[in-house]
Amino acid sequence: MLAPLLVAAGATQDLPASPPQSNSPVVVTEAEVRGALQDVEELASEIQFELKSYHATLKQARDRYGRGFNNPTYKQKLAGFDLDIQTTDLDQTEKMKAALFAAMINTAGVHLDPDPFRYWASIEKDLDSYDGRIDKARDLMARANMFDVRSEENIPWKVLRKFKSEWLASLKQAEKLHQRAESARPALLRPNQTFEVRAIQGPDLHFRVFRAELGRKMTSGGGSLAQLIYSGKTSGGDLFLLTVLTGRYDRTRVETLVKPRAVLVYSDEQDPLHYGYAVTTHDYHGYVVIRARVRDAVASVEDRVWKTLARPDALAPSVAEMEVKIRGVQVSRRALGQAFDAFLKMTARAAG
Repeated sequence: MLAPLLVAAGATQDLPASPPQSNSPVVVTEAEVRGALQDVEELASEIQFELKSYHATLKQARDRYGRGFNNPTYKQKLAGFDLDIQTTDLDQTEKMKAALFAAMINTAGVHLDPDPFRYWASIEKDLDSYDGRIDKARDLMARANMFDVRSEENIPWKVLRKFKSEWLASLKQAEKLHQRAESARPALLRPNQTFEVRAIQGPDLHFRVFRAELGRKMTSGGGSLAQLIYSGKTSGGDLFLLTVLTGRYDRTRVETLVKPRAVLVYSDEQDPLHYGYAVTTHDYHGYVVIRARVRDAVASVEDRVWKTLARPDALAPSVAEMEVKIRGVQVSRRALGQAFDAFLKMTARAAG
């Protein structure tokens, strides 16, 4: 029960003194700084482990689902997607194939066994928390440099200097791994969207999805470039057009080979026999752009192959329709042969 407090008129009441207000910042302790540095180191270690696991699992999945498929129904082997991807550096070749395979299965929404995206989900969580954890450590390091003459908890200079050295090393490692993780992010394409991977001179790759670019620009020498265009879903799965440009040049010759192929990723979960496989459904004849390096040829690559692909919602032709088209091609070939023979006879008579 509370009793009312009565104070006589003119009397004064002794009230407890309030603590003095101080404008000095709160002193950062060694334990706080050490904890922040440990958190940054753990963040870098987590990203490093998860990236290593992601790439290893992605390679296992690509070896299983991206190198072709023996179809028992049609008694034939369907080729994989990466037969045209070759560079002068084995590591770059593997990275190109991995980036393209990840983009296709991520866009198709398939879950493989082993599933690399199980590790990628953990990487995404670390990337989401990256800025907050780094900013917290940066703020503590900045406050640790402030010396309060009235405090006995200031960090000794030698210890602070060691913390600064550890902070710079941890930050550099974390930023490096953060950039690697961002570069490894699997592309998620919309219909008719293009994903580019370039192998360039040096150890780096260059990625582009529409206007978003990662990596350094292609140098004048160039090397190999792959363009992946997502067509959309079909009754069998998700359809892509993969066009690979490979530079071939020496002291006297400069040319670029352009090789397109249609790739289907089986994404129907009701078809467990084919589910997850990325196979070539049509291997188009390539062509050569003479006197052009890869960086020059890519701007003029024709989309004539893409125009020959059926729309995702188009009905499959009947056997009778295909037979008619084949006969038409055969008739055209005979007509061209007859015309060429007539031309040779005419030139012979003119020469005689």
